[in-house]
Amino acid sequence: MVHNRNVHEMHMWGYHEFEAYIITRKEKYKKMFLDCCAWFDGKSQLGERIYNRLNGACRDGIKDGKLSKDCGAESAIEAGSVELRRIILQEQSFKY
Repeated sequence: MVHNRNVHEMHMWGYHEFEAYIITRKEKYKKMFLDCCAWFDGKSQLGERIYNRLNGACRDGIKDGKLSKDCGAESAIEAGSVELRRIILQEQSFKY
């Protein structure tokens, strides 16, 4: 799993805020979820992309101020799950 000082919070609120937005359509929840997505795209303390959308690989996280060179299954599944929710959110935006 990704190692970041706020990763537990990010992991928990990312999913809850996604679900909250789908149910309520409140923009604040959408923004919070997209902030979580942005972390995988490089909006972290290192500013480096962690998830590769082309091949599904995801670095195992940030530890001791460095981006992990490892890309484990759990990280790939987590990032892929966030990516699927991001796509769903994008498609939902076109419907409403």
